[in-house]
Amino acid sequence: MSRGVDDVRGLWHRTIYRRGNDAPDVSTDVFWLQGPQFFADIRQPVELVSFAHVGCLRDLNTDHLAWLALQDAFAGRLELNGAEAWWRRAIDLQPEGPFADRARLKQTGDMIEEYGTEWPYYERWERQNRPTSRCWGLRLESLADGRGGFLVRAADKL
Repeated sequence: MSRGVDDVRGLWHRTIYRRGNDAPDVSTDVFWLQGPQFFADIRQPVELVSFAHVGCLRDLNTDHLAWLALQDAFAGRLELNGAEAWWRRAIDLQPEGPFADRARLKQTGDMIEEYGTEWPYYERWERQNRPTSRCWGLRLESLADGRGGFLVRAADKL
């Protein structure tokens, strides 16, 4: 894949994840939203926990806390150099891991195969919708304390 970020704009759903020779992960639901420069990624356990009777933090039980701890989300800027991709995370819900988020991508239409370059993993992504002309992204920063955030739009609807 030697195209640019414009070719991967939109909402993607991860359908396969395998670390090294391990069995594929079926416990995590993952979405990647890619705008013209910025991306957002969310990873949640497939098995949901009901929060129906949770009105405040003291209502959380150990099942709620365990489910929340398994979530991951991060955002930043995607850099593409030919087939090499680097998701430069500016914010991350979980602590930074030991490896950079870099991979080699192979795109065929609305499917991307991702091969880890820093450590052995494989992911397959399927496009959920095509980006529109209203595709954009913002990087936000608080003037009061410097905390940051991202807002990414890559489609009119899901």
